[in-house]
Amino acid sequence: MKDNSLSTIGMIRDISSMKSIALSLLNKGKGYDELLAFILKNDYFYNEEAQIPSVKELMQKTGIPYIKLKKYLELIYQDLREQNDPDLLFDIREIV
Repeated sequence: MKDNSLSTIGMIRDISSMKSIALSLLNKGKGYDELLAFILKNDYFYNEEAQIPSVKELMQKTGIPYIKLKKYLELIYQDLREQNDPDLLFDIREIV
């Protein structure tokens, strides 16, 4: 993996770790509600028995195509950053 990329598994873990903030993103008309609700429902950060799904598994379980899945993960990540620390800057170059 490149230094400037994030793994899908890492992103899901990070999103799960910010559950209280992520819950506030639901039902805002952003399009990613189904994916975010799925991630939060399974509580991948705190539930040690829950295995974080691969991209393929996530696509199968949610029915969201790869292009939208990637876009939604980026949007969720960006919105979490803005909710948590608007002065924190980062640039996602690639999701693998």
